[in-house]
Amino acid sequence: MAQAKRSIPAPKWTALLLLPSATSLLLTALSLMWSVDAALSVAIGALTALLPTVYFAFKMFRYRGASMANVIVQEFYRAESGKFVLTAVMFALTFAVYKNVVVWALFIGFVTTMVTTWLAAHRTAK
Repeated sequence: MAQAKRSIPAPKWTALLLLPSATSLLLTALSLMWSVDAALSVAIGALTALLPTVYFAFKMFRYRGASMANVIVQEFYRAESGKFVLTAVMFALTFAVYKNVVVWALFIGFVTTMVTTWLAAHRTAK
């Protein structure tokens, strides 16, 4: 595999994950009004969105520069495939292992975290 170029500064992808993480924590705390299982389901849903996104960001921002364009495109496909598989595995494990899962809370945590991630990326891109 080609060596990573370090002449172009990497995007601040950790800052992109700060807003979704904070939103996930707030949503988890608010869901405690329903039950502990609902709060845990929201937290698992949020992690199911965040961890694959962190994997994707880590894989995507390893290479920079025009000379690395082919490698970047290949890495994009690998990262997106890995993110999809990781998300599917995390959902499967959740339903297999956690018997008291609150399905609506799980998906609210997942969707809210994904939308917040998209909004943070859009805001950062401007």
